[in-house]
Amino acid sequence: MKISKIIITVAFIFSVLAINSCSTEKNTATTRTFHNLTAHYNVYFNGYESYNSGVKRVNEDYKDNYSEILPIFRYSDEKVVTIAVGDMDYAVTKAAKAITKHSITAKPKLKDRKNGQTKRDKEFMKKNEYCNWIDDSYLLMGKSNFYKQDYARAIRSFRRIINLYKKENTRFEATLWLVKTYIEQKKYSDASKYLSELEGDEKHPKKLDKEINLTFADLYMRQEDYTNAIVRLEAAIELTRKKKEKARYIFILAQLNYEIGNLDESADLYKKVIKMNPPYEMAFNAKINRATAFRNGDSKDIKRQLRKMLRDEKNEEYQDQIYFALANIEFNDGNEPEAIEYYKLSAQNSVSNDNQKALSFLALADIYFSKPKYLIAGDYYDSTMQYLNTEYSRYPQISKKASNLSSLVTYLREVQNQDSLQMVASWDETKRNKFINRLIQDVIEEERLAKEREEEMYERTYDNDGLNNNNNNQGGKWYFYNPSLVSRGANEFKKNWGTRKLEDDWRRSNKNTNTFVEDEEIIDSTRITDNKTVEYYLQDLPLNDSSLTASENKIIESLFGAAEVYEEKLQDYQEAINTYELLISRYPKNIYELESFYRLYKLCDKTGNTARSDYYKNQIITRYPNSRYAKILSDPNYILQIRAKEQKAISFYQNTLKKYNENKYSEVITDANSGTQSYPDSDTYPNFLFLKAKAYGSLGNLDSLYVIMKQIVEGYQSYEIAELAAEIITIVESGKFDTDIYTADSTVKHFYVLMVDKKNDMAGINFKLKKHAANHSDSTYTTEIKTLNPQYKLIIVKSFIDQKDVMAFYNSVITNFILKDIPANEYEHFAMSKANLDVFMEDKITEKYLKFFNENYK
Repeated sequence: MKISKIIITVAFIFSVLAINSCSTEKNTATTRTFHNLTAHYNVYFNGYESYNSGVKRVNEDYKDNYSEILPIFRYSDEKVVTIAVGDMDYAVTKAAKAITKHSITAKPKLKDRKNGQTKRDKEFMKKNEYCNWIDDSYLLMGKSNFYKQDYARAIRSFRRIINLYKKENTRFEATLWLVKTYIEQKKYSDASKYLSELEGDEKHPKKLDKEINLTFADLYMRQEDYTNAIVRLEAAIELTRKKKEKARYIFILAQLNYEIGNLDESADLYKKVIKMNPPYEMAFNAKINRATAFRNGDSKDIKRQLRKMLRDEKNEEYQDQIYFALANIEFNDGNEPEAIEYYKLSAQNSVSNDNQKALSFLALADIYFSKPKYLIAGDYYDSTMQYLNTEYSRYPQISKKASNLSSLVTYLREVQNQDSLQMVASWDETKRNKFINRLIQDVIEEERLAKEREEEMYERTYDNDGLNNNNNNQGGKWYFYNPSLVSRGANEFKKNWGTRKLEDDWRRSNKNTNTFVEDEEIIDSTRITDNKTVEYYLQDLPLNDSSLTASENKIIESLFGAAEVYEEKLQDYQEAINTYELLISRYPKNIYELESFYRLYKLCDKTGNTARSDYYKNQIITRYPNSRYAKILSDPNYILQIRAKEQKAISFYQNTLKKYNENKYSEVITDANSGTQSYPDSDTYPNFLFLKAKAYGSLGNLDSLYVIMKQIVEGYQSYEIAELAAEIITIVESGKFDTDIYTADSTVKHFYVLMVDKKNDMAGINFKLKKHAANHSDSTYTTEIKTLNPQYKLIIVKSFIDQKDVMAFYNSVITNFILKDIPANEYEHFAMSKANLDVFMEDKITEKYLKFFNENYK
């Protein structure tokens, strides 16, 4: 009964407070009490609980990838944090409500004192906020937005606390979270500065020390400074009380020590993790990693333990990792053949762990690459890329190496293919047909076995299907009789390298002449497709002079291409020398002989073989005296003259581009003609053509635009400008260049529109236009930024009275050099009505509107 009376009494008092104290414009002890209570318990508390719920979801849903160094914090994973967005949104809403409903900024009225205001009174009057939970609400809002990865809003909240609540302890936590935000944005210098200042401030709460050290460790790990990360993580571990959390940090510490070569320390730390009885997956990986870190002493015991783990039913799904650990031990012990077999077993047993399968293939690829056995390594790198997570730390490097090797493998297999075809073609008919019939029997037998396997539901692994065999058994034992491999090789060849011819020009990448265009590029409906007939195999054999010449040309192309990859992509200079020399010895006076001589001259000089370098230099000068290479080698000033001329061409092109952006289209056409006549060998040649075509288009001459764009596409395929030309051709051919979709009305309100490449400083450009618009007239102008396409954004200044008004602004932008900091080829600007802007946002074809603009506004 007494308790009920107390509750009723408290409820009554609270209701009275609510009636008399809900206004935030009054600052009295009563209002402060009311707003502190309601802000805390009615609003902030619920938001904070929602925030904690979201954090818990992230931590529970995050799945550790033990093949990589575990992260200190789990909030960086974009996929994981999405599950907490609802909780964080609710937390932000509650924090905002606390701020808007309960913030008290009005100054209180203090009682008069005989001796005037005390020091405490004066301090109280200086406060920016009189509700105790407002700074906490800003902090909650910032942390919630941080988890949503809305870093701009998070930073605003943290900075507000730091700037306005300098006497509150929340400023320290806000600084810490500001640092975390900078780390996520990769602003490591700013993060380090603020974190050091926070740690150095003697007033910071000691309860933050663990988090400060963890954040330092995270900062260093992001920059791969593992030595300093270790120091900080060790300090954080000393301050960690929760066993599960501590085990995770020690596991990370073990990983970091392994990375810097402290293998004994790493093994000891993994042992410590195991003794802490962590979750099974962590304990298992600690055992595996401890085995991998083992170096000193006899490895027999470690291997025995791992084999024992293989027999444990609990580890059935982890067998791939155990085999991988055994492979690493064998490799470290110098037992490469045993290591290779274990890596293969690891790949075979990776049923659901694509990441481990990728790492096993990668280990095999690296082994064969180091031998070097590039063909086998290339296959394994291809397999690696099929399974490797794009988030893997070494993904870009591995992807690049795989791509380079893929090109090399395509070239080498093409040489093997053509050599084999020529060999079979050289046999007498009896021997040739006997061989082909044996291939046909192999195909029939393989189909029979495949049917049996399908019926028996027996799935062979990728490795057993011939990953380690240079020959693939599908459709015959030789590469060139396997249609899928030949097709894949040809497609890769053309995709990566095109069908180009190298002439006397060291800028090979800019050449546009095709050496050969094979019939295979066009689907031939007359080809025999039945691989169980003799005719199927005969159709690819070079049995006459023309087909033999075509086969020889393929070998020449492929040998030169392979040599290029060795030299430029793999930096295997000896293999490059060997391949260039093989090319010129097998095919004297081939189309690449001069280029090969020059590359051999440079490579032999680079590898210290001066005698061979001089030999190839003399070959160039005596056999190709009028070539550019001969002039370069005979006259040291020749290359300087070429470079000076190229620089003049570039400068002239830039001036022509400037005129185009100033809408001086007739002058552009004249200058472009001069550029192509004066600099026919320059890389700027197709760019002059492109500018001339666009100038014609801007003047409404679509026929000339179309003809020149076709010239660029057909003659300069290897240039990026050809892709843009092809897009414009497609637009013209589709009839979409018709400007009838736009309407001219000079009396309606208009907008000024700047279309600019998004890689520029959008905020800075927007600010300049706003400032310039403010000086244009007494009217008030606003700006808006819209996305036109993945590359360009629009900055729209609005609204102008009519066409005359907007064109005055347009011209003032030009005369006042407002856009001088933007590269001329990265923007267009024009005026348009709102109705035309709506159409433009749908149509998105800039050239079409520019034509309309030039016809109606100039």
